[in-house]
Amino acid sequence: MGAARWSLPIFVFMNAVIIGAMDGVSFDDIFDTLNNYKKVLFVEPVPHYFNLLKLNAHRLNTEVCFENSPISDKHENIELAYLDINSLNNYEYFYKGCSSVIENGEPINKYLKKVDNKDLVILSCKSLTFNDLCEKWDIKEIEYLQIDCEGYDQRIVNSIDLEKYNIKKLKFETHYLDSDFISIFSNKWPNYKYELIEADIIYYKL
Repeated sequence: MGAARWSLPIFVFMNAVIIGAMDGVSFDDIFDTLNNYKKVLFVEPVPHYFNLLKLNAHRLNTEVCFENSPISDKHENIELAYLDINSLNNYEYFYKGCSSVIENGEPINKYLKKVDNKDLVILSCKSLTFNDLCEKWDIKEIEYLQIDCEGYDQRIVNSIDLEKYNIKKLKFETHYLDSDFISIFSNKWPNYKYELIEADIIYYKL
């Protein structure tokens, strides 16, 4: 495959937006299928995984760009927790894929709550809203939007106007959703159908 091409924020139609991309390849089977899209925006707030993501993106034969910011439903100062890379061997492999906003003094992610504090890295940063992200990158339409934010998915999804950005396909995790979220969201957007696949829900525009 040819090397990915880096782009400036001049996109009107963004084929795919991946929020919570991690390193692009771990715990996700979407990466190589992104070659089916012309342009992809990756969003990942953790610096270590953000740098790996940029390296891994060289395998893609598509136009890519990157945003190193957390996404929220409002402007706020966020503390993110993730496992120190030097402590990875002390935990099961999947802990590598866990990063989480801290609320009330502990991570939202149920696994990181079990981690010894000395093994956690705490990152303080300012959030962007989804609208901020789209304005920054001049995004008007999205073919595929994926959100994987370890407990913040519901807040972000609730803040998105699917029609404003003409989002054709939306995927996010069902972990940490309110019990009635799917029914409320589906009633709000009746022009979308959905399917459940293991721990994910995918909405398709009719």
